[in-house]
Amino acid sequence: MDFVVASLLKSVSSLSNAEAVSIMLEAHSEGKAVVITCHPEHAELYRDRIRTFGLAGDD
Repeated sequence: MDFVVASLLKSVSSLSNAEAVSIMLEAHSEGKAVVITCHPEHAELYRDRIRTFGLAGDD
């Protein structure tokens, strides 16, 4: 769980620690979570960053 929070914080610098924990808990309990809502170009960048940690599933 700590790895997921740290990975989210490294991938999306605008997230607070509390937001990253909340996202991690939602993903843990629901199987997926929305990390950030933004323009498609930025979303693709964040998705790619998150994938480098092995966290993003299929689109």
